[in-house]
Amino acid sequence: MAYQRFLNDKDYLALITQEGLDQLIREVHDRIPQAESSAEVSVLEYLRQYYEVEKELEKGKVIRDYSERITYPAGVYFYYDGLIYRTLTAVNGYKRPHRVVYWVLVNEPLSTERLNTIAPYSQLKTYSVGDMVRYGSDIWRCNYQNGFDFNDIRIPGMYVWEQVPTVSWTEAVDYAVYQVVSYNGKFYMLMEKTDAYNALVNPVDGSYWGEIGEYDTDYEYSYGENDHDYVVYDSCVFRPVMNPNVDDLNENVNVVRDDPRNPSLVKHMTQLALYQLHVLVSPTNISETRRIQYEDSMTWLYAASKFKIIIDIDRKINKEDNLPVKDYGLATYQRNFDPWQNDWII
Repeated sequence: MAYQRFLNDKDYLALITQEGLDQLIREVHDRIPQAESSAEVSVLEYLRQYYEVEKELEKGKVIRDYSERITYPAGVYFYYDGLIYRTLTAVNGYKRPHRVVYWVLVNEPLSTERLNTIAPYSQLKTYSVGDMVRYGSDIWRCNYQNGFDFNDIRIPGMYVWEQVPTVSWTEAVDYAVYQVVSYNGKFYMLMEKTDAYNALVNPVDGSYWGEIGEYDTDYEYSYGENDHDYVVYDSCVFRPVMNPNVDDLNENVNVVRDDPRNPSLVKHMTQLALYQLHVLVSPTNISETRRIQYEDSMTWLYAASKFKIIIDIDRKINKEDNLPVKDYGLATYQRNFDPWQNDWII
């Protein structure tokens, strides 16, 4: 499995220029994740015993590039144009029509043990037939493969499109307005009835007929109850009954620049990773600046692990008293463990 990065390329620009970074990696971009993985090992070795450092690292690792396929709830982070944004409101992703039933509601009773093994639904995962997920208060079973890797994200219970009934065009039939017909392999909708309407004229030659186009993710569809914004998808005609469109990203309207990562971890992970990059490329020719930064970060890790400094990372919970790990130690002056020879007994 590929290493999921905590840092991003822009983090390095606080310590090195873009030209310097490009010269360092020499067009081998895989060196950066390799160096970051090595830096993370050092961080975990020093901090994982007493701090919830894994959770802090996960805050950066779960940030993915923005995708128009995904519908983001409020409070979610993603990368867009290399910057980290947080959603202020829900940001809608496009939703394509479908003929297949992707998810079915599970109505049969399940044991408590089975329920505890069912994970929540995620738009970033991929599902095969038979997989079960928890979405809201319901349990759903996958009826047809879908998910991120299939480029076909289908949220359980979300029915955004409905199929429109169609008939084959027949000469001399008086069709109603908005009736959809098929003719020579294409679909047409009767848009209006004027004095020029002639039931003997086929949809290709009749100006009162409009050809229905193929579904396009870039088009903004109307989905009101009285709208008739029809599309062709998978040889069928559909109309939206909910919002199927992609929302534009507007800063300070529905998104805002923000970074959930711990600043100290970002700083020291970057310094450690940059040092490791130099080691990978030229271990015998490392600048004094990089050495000093590396030693500074290692000193910080050691001091934090010994509680010599206070860092902004949650402490792990002590299993004995269910309290955070203390930042002090108890000294004893006892030299003889015979209780009758211990001067400190009162």
